[in-house]
Amino acid sequence: MKIKKLNTAGQCLDKQFENIWSKNGKTKQKLMDKLRTRKIEQTYDNCRDYFLGRYVWIVDSRTGNGEHMNIRTEQKALRRLNYGTTRTMENKYRKKNRKPYK
Repeated sequence: MKIKKLNTAGQCLDKQFENIWSKNGKTKQKLMDKLRTRKIEQTYDNCRDYFLGRYVWIVDSRTGNGEHMNIRTEQKALRRLNYGTTRTMENKYRKKNRKPYK
């Protein structure tokens, strides 16, 4: 009896995840357990984003508390944690060209 080996060397990460998700094996359960320990909802999209490396541990600069965030979908929350505002820092100190008060 031949053992069929999963050829992952030439596959992109999306196809690897599709193969993992289509089967009901240990790898899928490990992935869902990792999301559960990080307090992330265990949906298909969240599992795919975690597998592709889109979730990052972000530390609040003011309080020091941290949480896992999706860096592609939660840009405003990421800016709020890092800078205290949703505006980008490059616009914070630029000249506003306001009319003088008379």
